[in-house]
Amino acid sequence: MLAKILAKLEELGCRSVHIEGGEPFLYPKELLRAVNQINESKITLEHIVTNCSWFKNQKETKTILAELKKLGLQRLLLKVSPFQNESIPLRKVNGVAQ
Repeated sequence: MLAKILAKLEELGCRSVHIEGGEPFLYPKELLRAVNQINESKITLEHIVTNCSWFKNQKETKTILAELKKLGLQRLLLKVSPFQNESIPLRKVNGVAQ
């Protein structure tokens, strides 16, 4: 499906995209595959937005972020809001930020 979307975006002259919610990091293998597919297209990935709900520990976080960096990701936006804080502890956002 992503290949079809990227082809259509290229056809329409789109030059960049970003990945955002749901929560892209809930399925890290699929996220890596999607970033790789975008890299193979003529479209630039500007950034990924996360609410950090997926954070478990530093080791896993560093692993996935290092893999994304190898694929060329330059910006990760951490979403913080009072509404989100009701269900996602701030410690998770801090964990990803570290």
